[in-house]
Amino acid sequence: NIVNRGDGEAKNVIIEYFKGDPSRDGQLIGSQMGITVPPKNDFSTELVFFNFDGNYFDGDIYIVITCNNQQINEHKHVSLKYIDGFPCYSQQDYPGGSLVCGPVSTACVLSYWNDNGYDRFVTYGGIDLLVYELIGRQFLGGIIPGVGVNIIGIVLGTQATCIDRGYLFSIQRIEDPSWNDVKNEIDSGCPCIIHRSTDEDHAHYEPIFGYKEDANKPIRKSHENPFIVKLYEEYLGHPMSEKAHHLLHTHY
Repeated sequence: NIVNRGDGEAKNVIIEYFKGDPSRDGQLIGSQMGITVPPKNDFSTELVFFNFDGNYFDGDIYIVITCNNQQINEHKHVSLKYIDGFPCYSQQDYPGGSLVCGPVSTACVLSYWNDNGYDRFVTYGGIDLLVYELIGRQFLGGIIPGVGVNIIGIVLGTQATCIDRGYLFSIQRIEDPSWNDVKNEIDSGCPCIIHRSTDEDHAHYEPIFGYKEDANKPIRKSHENPFIVKLYEEYLGHPMSEKAHHLLHTHY
């Protein structure tokens, strides 16, 4: 995100992306040129980097921004980490739609392990059979309106599916995981599933197989941003308060 705080246009802005530190022979891997940022405005961009084999790029990205041939930022350092070959399936392709995010997320993770040494998860019935088995087993743990499967159902249903396939895996559940917990799982090559609240009455399961970490930002967690903390303390009250729900949530 580039912010122009001046009174005139910022013209001829160039963003360059380097694999490795550009001051130490980092390799230029991409650029955006000819950008104009209006006064008191900003320009946002988001890129996904792939290796030549089509997999996500792993490593350190340095970003250099110049305007009229003058560098206007310090080298911004972003660390990227992805688990290659992770499959993604949509919960909307299965009966239950919004209620089957847990089973479908689990199927994504088990399908990944199926291609990495544990090939009894996806059988003759393909991924659909695995999803339906997980729906049947995980839903035995009970259904929460607006959420779907409860967490105990996810753990026990996944465990039963592993045992049925002949694998004595233990399913690790981390209460209130920190960023480092998730990061450590990805760094060790293990995709995981997180359960997060989307609002006061709804929650969502989703598989995690990568992350982007901006090493130059002192604040990396939005809820620890002092401006956000102050906003809740002085105006909104607390997360998911009636005022916060009314003002911050989008209606379609």
